[in-house]
Amino acid sequence: MTQATSTNPPPETDNTHERLLHAAGEVFAERGFAAATIREICRRAGANVAAVNYHFRDKEELYQQVVQRSHGAATGDLAATVAATEHLPPKAKLHAYIHSFLTRLLDTSRPDWQARMMAHEMTAPTAALDVIVRDSIRPQFDRLQTIVAEILKPDAASPPSPDDLRYLSACIMGQILFWKTSQAVICRMYPDVVYDPPHIARIADYLTDFSYSALLARHTQNAIGGQP
Repeated sequence: MTQATSTNPPPETDNTHERLLHAAGEVFAERGFAAATIREICRRAGANVAAVNYHFRDKEELYQQVVQRSHGAATGDLAATVAATEHLPPKAKLHAYIHSFLTRLLDTSRPDWQARMMAHEMTAPTAALDVIVRDSIRPQFDRLQTIVAEILKPDAASPPSPDDLRYLSACIMGQILFWKTSQAVICRMYPDVVYDPPHIARIADYLTDFSYSALLARHTQNAIGGQP
């Protein structure tokens, strides 16, 4: 599987705000927050060193906006996804969720610094991660838990517990994230496969069928009094 590398140049634009975000993403991805300097960011953006204070107030605010943009590009617009799939049956909702997430997560047109930025943030979290968890990760995960709850068919006899929803949803999320976090390994094991739309759709089909079957089996087991 071919690992994506970005060849995208900085955007050709007169918008200093956007140029700073792009340059900062590259510098933060290379050096991390602590080692990155405003001078280097502005040099790459072709901007005056005072531009960061003017557009973002300070380095911390610039970093937060870059991290939020990086994560948003990978997860997409939750409200739009919910609105577009609300009428679907539970399995179709699960498939739409998985396919949408994978499509954004594995988008090879995204600058590679976005993924490296998020890797830095996950291993050395800053205050930016609190904002992302509150505004993006938690709502995304809550949506998945809602879909799982629909599949488990809660009723008076065997309603899913909060732990059921949390851990079963985490199992599904882990399968999705595997395809990104293990990309370097996968591309070495299967160098003839690329992350193109047909393959992403195939991954989504497998993950949906596997997860849906497992959830139905658990529901049936609980309904007849078996042990999880």
